[in-house]
Amino acid sequence: MPSTTILDNLADATFLLATFCFFLMERYSSLKRTLAPIRLRWLTNIGLMLASMMLSSILFTHSISEIAAELPNGFIRRLSLPVWLEAALLLALLDCFYYWVHRVFHEVPLLWRIHLVHHSDTAVDISTSVRHHPLEKILVTLLLCLLVFALGFSAQAFGLYVLVTTASAIMTHANITLPTSLERGLRPWLVTPAVHAVHHSSHAQETNCNYGSVFSVWDRLFGTYSAPTHGPTRFGLEYFRREQDGTLLATLIQPLQYRQNTPRTQGQATSPHQQTHRLSPAWRQALLYSGLGLGLSLLAFWPTVLDLTRLWTDVEAYQYAWFVGPMFVYIVGWYRRDSILAMTPQTGYFGLPLMLAAALIWLMCYSAEIMLGQHLALVIMLQGIALCALGKTLYLKLLPIMLLLFLMIPSGDLFQLPLRHLTTHYLSGFAILADLPHSLDGYRLTIGEQHYVVLPACSGLSLFLLGGFLGYSIGLLLFRSVHKVLALAAVGAAFGMLANAIRVCSIVSIDWVNGTQMNLAEHKDIQWLLVALMIGSLLYLSGRLKLEAWPHTRPEP
Repeated sequence: MPSTTILDNLADATFLLATFCFFLMERYSSLKRTLAPIRLRWLTNIGLMLASMMLSSILFTHSISEIAAELPNGFIRRLSLPVWLEAALLLALLDCFYYWVHRVFHEVPLLWRIHLVHHSDTAVDISTSVRHHPLEKILVTLLLCLLVFALGFSAQAFGLYVLVTTASAIMTHANITLPTSLERGLRPWLVTPAVHAVHHSSHAQETNCNYGSVFSVWDRLFGTYSAPTHGPTRFGLEYFRREQDGTLLATLIQPLQYRQNTPRTQGQATSPHQQTHRLSPAWRQALLYSGLGLGLSLLAFWPTVLDLTRLWTDVEAYQYAWFVGPMFVYIVGWYRRDSILAMTPQTGYFGLPLMLAAALIWLMCYSAEIMLGQHLALVIMLQGIALCALGKTLYLKLLPIMLLLFLMIPSGDLFQLPLRHLTTHYLSGFAILADLPHSLDGYRLTIGEQHYVVLPACSGLSLFLLGGFLGYSIGLLLFRSVHKVLALAAVGAAFGMLANAIRVCSIVSIDWVNGTQMNLAEHKDIQWLLVALMIGSLLYLSGRLKLEAWPHTRPEP
């Protein structure tokens, strides 16, 4: 029997071979439908695929094939079917499962926000088959893991299923038109490129049909089939038509930007008529001064910079901080670029007192070996540089964005103790509500025969800080006013605290039911699931909020 490694490698080889073959057909054969653009689209689609792969490798330490191989028994395995017959049964069951998953992603508004990234592609070709938001990949993988345990199929049967579905996904998205006789022969049973092209139409009534992956019988059976009487002339969502909507970073935040039944207006940051401004002499001067100031500050404060990067790497609670800088650059350099360039900086010495104060704080804290003070001084120095380069008026307008840099500071020591107390009260309160026999001694909790110690790592600091960062970042994408951004950051942090409460209570519940005690690795699995739930909650909330307009024209002198 082939090993799971061989099966996984065979699936990868199938993907590469099918991609190569259909690429040649799309580009050079008479079957090509149209000549779809490649450069920006393919960079984005491949980038989404790589992002999904990297995130999945972090969250899921075992592949589906490995999980299936480790299960000694299961419903389908007990049937003792030949591998080819088991694979055929599995293909039918999982294809029906994916039909309903796909349909639910279209019909549930929150899930549609995540899935719409697949439909925002303005052309359809083999690269579209791998264009999925990383959150969608995670959710589908979690559901598939549940099916593995529910059905109990073999790794060999699943490997054959993957081979078929991989080739089918590339074929159905391929930018080709099959010969009429072959199309008519396959269409009653299988999803063809023409059938699936209807699903990617820019018209909503056509998008909400033809959900099948391999077999078209599910759409026919459940009333969602639409015959491709004429090929769609326009693909993708009308909401995302600008060239800048096609970049990787812009695509990743499309779930936040989308507003159903709300056209994009001139006043929105996402306006299709948004004016692009070139760098004025004032902006060139401001960027030159800020760049010099940043470089000199990093050189002067190099011990603090090294300590920050060490903490961001080694401490799980602060790993989110690696994304603060890229998020700042994205918002300033792309998302709000035209709005910011429409303003005029007034370079001066407004921030010099702040820079001097930052230098003094750093020297005092460096002498006393107070790392938190050094971190704070570095960020204050960056604020002073921005104030000098931009001027007081423009700096205050950009204050919500500038405050994002304070999230780089590892400030967990300020929250660790109260969060630890709160987690202990979560568990104690849950035991009281569930009427479980328990006793509490400081941070030690005994429930039945199980003993728990609420360590600092159990306080939920990671979820709290990550929720706050995500809330603040989403707030910057939606609002101009600092109080609204801070309010959404507070909501994100509250979601993180709620997620931790659910996590610790779930652990206690599972231990009580099973009569065993979960290990720390299993605790992590629950935490990642709740991270996905927290992100989904923030996405849902953002979809209910109204965008604040930013100016897009340069003010008259």
